[in-house]
Amino acid sequence: MNPTYVSCVDQINLLDVTADVDWLTITTKTNKGRERLFTEAAAILETIRPNAIVKKWAFRGYAGWICESARWGTRPDSDIMVVSGHDAHATWRRLLPLAENVSRLDLACTCKLFYPWPKLAKICFDFVMGIIDFKERRLYSHVENSRIGDTLYIGSRSSPQFGRFYDKGVESKTAAPGHIWRYEIEFKEHRARALGKELQKILGENPEWNTLLLPAMIAKTVRLWYRSRGVETLYTIEAKPLLSDISARITSDDIILEWLSTQVAPSVQGLVDREKTDAVLIALGLDWLLQGAAAPEVAEV
Repeated sequence: MNPTYVSCVDQINLLDVTADVDWLTITTKTNKGRERLFTEAAAILETIRPNAIVKKWAFRGYAGWICESARWGTRPDSDIMVVSGHDAHATWRRLLPLAENVSRLDLACTCKLFYPWPKLAKICFDFVMGIIDFKERRLYSHVENSRIGDTLYIGSRSSPQFGRFYDKGVESKTAAPGHIWRYEIEFKEHRARALGKELQKILGENPEWNTLLLPAMIAKTVRLWYRSRGVETLYTIEAKPLLSDISARITSDDIILEWLSTQVAPSVQGLVDREKTDAVLIALGLDWLLQGAAAPEVAEV
């Protein structure tokens, strides 16, 4: 690994790490679902933004209102609710259980540093360009300007998953360069639906996870997503990721092992519990273990 890159990650002292849902777009089509969403949207206006200005909002045939970073709209076939930023942090646990469909769901992990470390996104970009295949380089880009600061983009905005690692302090105009860094992942389409269902399940079965385990699971998901794309995160965490499949691009042995333990192991354990051990070994090409034979020799290249 690039010594400069390692020295950055190893030397940075973190003041705080927070993880949360940063964007949620949900829709409802049934009469009951639309009524519940309308009621909850009105309650959010009253409790979260009681004195804020409410304006008219139109989006893809929906007509409704927008207040700060919360929007609600209706059209003949469905109703929609969109929350982002602080409004997403404050309301997504209330809104997600009402969703009949989730079309976008963003995860974010924000790292505050004791001492500023500018241009980390550029350092990460330069490092990744040196380890990935040439054909994958088009998925990575770096932008730096006075408006958004230092930013690394991974993937395409039109794809089901898209990552941004950027200087949040500069982007939000709340800190000098290098003080606050954020990892974001934007999930859409089937990725958003899968993540939404998993979070709905957790909220329904384990409401006590809201304050402790859920942020850790979000942080773990973000870390695994970035590491599998060659970007080391500033933090480490032991937790179960929310998704069992995040299309990881495996780049090293330690990432392969982490991917196996967090994403493959639960499914394998389920098969073993159902007495499918032999089938698992055969599927993995390890059927030689069934005969108690020694591992086959690997031919030298």
